Amino acid sequence: MRKLTGWSLGVALLLTAGALYLLWLVRVVALVLFGGILLALFLHRTARLVRRLLPISDTLAVLLVLALLLAVLAGSGSLFAATIILQFEELAHIVPEALIRASAALERFPALQRQLEFFLPSSGSYIAPAHQVAAGLRGAVSTTSWVVGIGFLAVILALYTALNPGLYVRGLLHLVPPPLRGRALLAVQRSTSVLWWWMLGRAATMLIIGTLTTVSLWLLHIPLAGSLGLLAGLFSFVPYIGPILASVPAVLVGFTQGPGVVILVLAVYIGVQFIEGNILTPVLERRMIRLPPSLAVSMQLIAGVLAGPVGVMLASPLTALAIVLTQTFYVEGMLGDETAQGLAPQ
Repeated sequence: MRKLTGWSLGVALLLTAGALYLLWLVRVVALVLFGGILLALFLHRTARLVRRLLPISDTLAVLLVLALLLAVLAGSGSLFAATIILQFEELAHIVPEALIRASAALERFPALQRQLEFFLPSSGSYIAPAHQVAAGLRGAVSTTSWVVGIGFLAVILALYTALNPGLYVRGLLHLVPPPLRGRALLAVQRSTSVLWWWMLGRAATMLIIGTLTTVSLWLLHIPLAGSLGLLAGLFSFVPYIGPILASVPAVLVGFTQGPGVVILVLAVYIGVQFIEGNILTPVLERRMIRLPPSLAVSMQLIAGVLAGPVGVMLASPLTALAIVLTQTFYVEGMLGDETAQGLAPQ
């Protein structure tokens, strides 16, 4: 019996190692599929809200939500796409000039310039040879095609999952030993709740930060306020690191206007982040998840090294999910500590 138990344990460990290795090989695709699961959760939860207002079936509610989402995206694109595209084209022309001006300004501060040489190369290096530009464009087109294809598959996955989530939950529970199925179901319920509130929190944060940044830059007559505000809103999807990255093009645009404008732009971004950190986040945390900042940033850096930009984007929900599973199965299930405070909204 002991030999059989040891053999079974060895097989289980081998299968686990093989599964982890396979997951490592397809880690980026797995993250994109996780994004599809997030979209499925959004469609399903929103469809439940729609069914409270309209006497329709679950399927029709999901299809209605998806149609409304696509209509909003298409409508927004038709209204603002032309202006935003023109502004981004102008931004693409402004950035090289701004980098040169920034490099020239830093020449007056040799010590600071030496510290920033890694991030801000010499002005002569901004003009790349034609063949390098062409190679970069081909790579960008190839990457974009891959992202669009994987994104389309993720949307299809989200639609099928949202139409019948119970089927997949029951299938998942059948893979769990019967004594643990109750706790596994609890983990699923907690996970969906945490991820739902995380998405609501990110959506609210993106909307408010994008609006505040756009209005503030527009009032200060900063060029390309719409594009810079849109970038600020989109980049805030990634907590902590995103806002820092979003401020870079705004500062570069400020360099084309003068040192005083750079200070104003920095003041806008610092002010918006102050509002988010001291007013918006405390209000949202009453209903949204609570994720420790140091843990979130650490996981973003690790996920970025392992899976690139996709890993950075999805590091926060993955971290929240990992904490929920650890609390449910290890802290409560194995240690028996039912008093541990979780991430779910109170």
